[in-house]
Amino acid sequence: MFEKNNRSTCLLVCGLVCVVMMVFFAGCEQAPPPPPPVKIEKTEPPPPPPENNVVDEAMTLDEDASKEPEYEYDPAGRREPFSSLVQDQTLELPDVIVPPDPEIQRTPLQKFEVNTLRVTGIILGSLGDYARIEAPDGKSYTIDVGTLAGIHEGEVISISENSVIIRETIRYESGKVEELETPLYLNPVEEEENE
Repeated sequence: MFEKNNRSTCLLVCGLVCVVMMVFFAGCEQAPPPPPPVKIEKTEPPPPPPENNVVDEAMTLDEDASKEPEYEYDPAGRREPFSSLVQDQTLELPDVIVPPDPEIQRTPLQKFEVNTLRVTGIILGSLGDYARIEAPDGKSYTIDVGTLAGIHEGEVISISENSVIIRETIRYESGKVEELETPLYLNPVEEEENE
């Protein structure tokens, strides 16, 4: 048994020595020959053109002067090719109306837009001028000059025999304040025909 192990070890060592020698001798080749030198051919410059008469040159100059250019660039209606494609532009945003403050306690008529209110009756008298207004929710309210109405701080400024005028103060986010007077007519169809 000991002899069998020596024999297999000997075969293994011989095999490894053969593989190492094959690898070592396989890498020993001759270096490749250097590339052949590049041949440089000298070329002669082309011969100069034959000299023409002075008269021929003058004729060609006259012909060139009489010719009009075939194409001339007209930049009208085109963008400048050397300017930036990205333009610095400030966007003009629409001025937004500031919504009313929800924490302020409002009267029932201040919860509706002025143009949604409808005049149902007007009473003019020595004790004061009064009007009856119907809101979009179907409820009626009696108002006089100074009554608050409309969501934009509106106030009744006058009551006449056929209309009620409400002035609203509209505030924009830009800080601009605008006063808008809206007439509400007792008979809106008749008023539109008269205008």
